[in-house]
Amino acid sequence: MRAIVCIRILAAAVALFSAQPAFSIEITDLERSPVTFSYYNLGHLVPTDGGTGPNANPRFVVNPNIRLPMAINPAAGEHMYCNSQIFGYGGNGWGDNRPPSGTNSNDQRNYQFPWTTNICEIRGYKERPSVCPTKYIHQGQDCRPPRPQDQRFEAVAVEPGTSVFMGGGANTVSLTGDSKVIWNFLHMRDIPADGRKAVGAKLGNISNVAEGGTSIHLHIEAKVPLPGGQGYKHVDPLPSLIVAYQKALGNPVTVDANGLLAYDPRFEIRSGSSGIANVDSVPSSCAAEGEPSIGTELTNSFSSLWCHNGSIVGLAKQGQNRRFVYYKPRRDLAPYVRDNPILFDGSSDNITYQGRARHYSSRCGDQLYDVSGPISPSFQFVAVSGTRKVFSGGTRPDGTPDCTFGFVQDRLEFSYIKEFAGGGQASDTPEVGTTESTSPTPECSGVALASITPGSSTTFDSFWFHNCSILGLQASSSGDRKLVYIRPRSELVAAAMRQPVLYRGRISGGQYLGEAIHVDDRCGDTFYAVTGPVDADRRGLRIRGREPQFALQTGVCHPLPPVESCLRIVFAGRTLAEALSKPLAGPSCPADDQSGSGSGRGDGSLNLSLDCRPKSVCSNNFAALTPKAEPEDYRAKDFGYIVDWPGFTLKSDFRDSKGFVIPGFDNRISGAGIWWYWVRKRAGFQITDKPTFRKIAKLYAGIDDDSAPAVVEYAGAYQTHSIHYFGHRVGLDEPLPLIDADTRWRLAKTMFHHEAGRNVSEVTRTTFDDGIEQAERILAED
Repeated sequence: MRAIVCIRILAAAVALFSAQPAFSIEITDLERSPVTFSYYNLGHLVPTDGGTGPNANPRFVVNPNIRLPMAINPAAGEHMYCNSQIFGYGGNGWGDNRPPSGTNSNDQRNYQFPWTTNICEIRGYKERPSVCPTKYIHQGQDCRPPRPQDQRFEAVAVEPGTSVFMGGGANTVSLTGDSKVIWNFLHMRDIPADGRKAVGAKLGNISNVAEGGTSIHLHIEAKVPLPGGQGYKHVDPLPSLIVAYQKALGNPVTVDANGLLAYDPRFEIRSGSSGIANVDSVPSSCAAEGEPSIGTELTNSFSSLWCHNGSIVGLAKQGQNRRFVYYKPRRDLAPYVRDNPILFDGSSDNITYQGRARHYSSRCGDQLYDVSGPISPSFQFVAVSGTRKVFSGGTRPDGTPDCTFGFVQDRLEFSYIKEFAGGGQASDTPEVGTTESTSPTPECSGVALASITPGSSTTFDSFWFHNCSILGLQASSSGDRKLVYIRPRSELVAAAMRQPVLYRGRISGGQYLGEAIHVDDRCGDTFYAVTGPVDADRRGLRIRGREPQFALQTGVCHPLPPVESCLRIVFAGRTLAEALSKPLAGPSCPADDQSGSGSGRGDGSLNLSLDCRPKSVCSNNFAALTPKAEPEDYRAKDFGYIVDWPGFTLKSDFRDSKGFVIPGFDNRISGAGIWWYWVRKRAGFQITDKPTFRKIAKLYAGIDDDSAPAVVEYAGAYQTHSIHYFGHRVGLDEPLPLIDADTRWRLAKTMFHHEAGRNVSEVTRTTFDDGIEQAERILAED
C-alpha cells in the first residue's frame, strides 16, 4: 500500500559526493512520503545552494481565505505537490547547480511530500520588487498536479476576482482578487475568456506551455500593492497555499495576529539548526499524536514521551542508560520502524547523550552510527549528531537498489511532550477466576494498539481482550456492567473515539443481559440487544444477538435483515499494566456460534463483524479480491468465479475503503486457493511462467502503465515486504518461477502482507499448499 521510501532524519548535511557548504540540504536528504502531508522549513530552499537564500518574510500568509488553485480533493487522496521543477528528479538545474540524477521530470519521487518553497530559486534577472535578497530569482511557487497528465487537471480561481489573459511565452493569466492581491497563473492551456470569476472557476488546464519547454505544473505568483500605489511586490504564496491545503484536509491551522503561519511540528520539517539555546518550548502536539501505538510500551518502561520529526518516541531510562524508542510513529514511517523501533541506544551523564542511532532504509538496509549531543538546561530538549552513510538513490539495471554511498552529518532532535502514564485501578469482580490468562492467538500478530484516555474519575475493575483490543470493565455491586475500549486496535480508533462503549447492561444468574454496539461509519452506530453466559471458569463470556444491517443507497440508509453475531471476550488482567504485559488475544466464538453461509467446511476463522481488522484476514480474502460491483452484478460482470468458490459468503455492509462489498470465505484454505486461481486463470500465468513484481502490479491495478501511481504503489510495496519472505529485496523485474513451490509461497506471503498491512501468520504453509491443490483441482475442471 505504500511506495518505497528511504527514511531520512537529516537536519544538517555536509559533503554528499562533492564538496558542499556546511549545513547544506540536498533533494536526496529529504524524507519522502507519498501520502502524509508535510512541508520543509518555510523559506529555506532545497537544495540549499539552489538559490539566493531565505526570503524576507517566509511565514507571511497573504490571504488566509483562499481555496486551492487546483480542482482536486486532497481529503480523498488527490494531492498536489509543490516543489522545484529544475532541482527535482529529472530537472535540468541551473548553471553549475545540478539536480540529482533521475529519469525525467515525471519521476515518481517528484510526486511525494514534503512541499518545498522555490520562490527565490536561482534564475535570470528580475527587476520587480520581491521578498528575495537578490534579483536573480524565481518569483513564484511551482506545484505539480496529482499526476503528470497534460491538461487533465484544472487550475481555478483561489478567490473571487477578475481574470485577464496576459499571454507571453507561458500563457500567463492574471487574477486580481477582491482582496487586492494579484495572482498570476502560468503554463496553462484551454484558457476561458477574460472577466469576472467566482472562487473555484476555471482559469485553464494545467499544462507545460513555456519557451524552451517545462514540466507539467502550475506556476503561481502572489503580488501585493506597495505603499502609496507605487506598484506591486512579489511575495511567497506558499504559506497561503499551506493554509488552504490544511483546510481542505480538515486539519487545524493557525495564523497569528501578525498574519504569520504558526510553526506546527506535526507538519513542518525543520533542519539546519546549530544550537539548542532557544528551543526549550514544549510542543503542544506532534504529527503522530493521533496515530496508534506500535506496541513498544509492552516491552519498554517509558518514563516520558518526546516528539522527534513528527513521531512520538518513548524515553526508557535505567540508571545512566537511555533509549529513545518509537511509540507512535508517523503513519508513513510505521511499517519501516516496527521491526526495529529503537532509534537511539546509549547513555547520559545529565549533560550530554552519547550512543548509537539507527538510520532506516528500506532500499539499502538499516545502519547504526555513533552520535552524541547536549541536553538543554531545562532537560526538555535533546539534540545528538553523528556521521552516517547516504546512498545514491539510483537503481541498477536489474532493478535492485544502487547502494553507492557518501557521508553526511545527521542531527536528531527530541522535544519533551509529557510524562508517560499507564495502569488502572483494580478490584475483584465475580467474572475473574484465579488461573493464568488464555494463550495468545495468532490473529493478533502484528496488531498495533492505540490509546483512549477515559475521564479522570473513570476506574476499571479489570481488563479484558476482545478482537485484539483491550477493554476495561466497570462493575457495580448492583450488577451493572459496562465494557469500554481502553486500548483499541489501531483500525478501531475512530469508532472507539466516537463511542467507546462496546457493551452496556447487567449480569444476572451468570448471564450478561444488555446491548452491544454495531459500528457503521456511513449509517450511524446502533446498539442492539445481546445476551450470553459467563464461562464456567469465569474467565470469559460470549454475548450474542441479531446485529442490525444497513445499505446506503443514493444517500439514504435502508435497513436490511439482521444477522446473528457473537462477541467473544476473555480476561486479560486485574490491572492495565498486567494486560499490557501479556500477548494480545482475540479469539472467536466457537464454531457453533459463528454465523454466515458457505460450503459447510467453515473452520471458524471467518469474522465479518464491522470492527474486525484487517479486513483481508477477517474475511479470509487474503488477496483482497474485491469486485467493483454490487454482489447481484457479480456474474454479469464476470466475477462468477468468486460466487462459485468453495466457502463463499458475504455481508452487505462489510466493505472496503472505496465502498465495495468484500467477499468472504468460511475457511482459510479457500482464501489461499482463490489467490492461486487468480494468478493462474485471471492473470493468465502458466505454471512454467516467471512473472515479475512489475507485471503482477500492472495486472492487479488493471493498468498497463509502469508509471501509473497505483502500479508504482503495488510494485513498491511488494519490494518493501519481499525482504521478509525472500531474504532479499526482490527487483522489480526479477523473475519469479511459479513452478517452484517455495517461490509461490513467498510471493503469496508478500502480497498478503501488502493487503493486510502485516504478516498474515494465519495462513500456514500447510493451509497454503492445500489451497493450491484446491485451485488446481478447480482449474482442471474448468
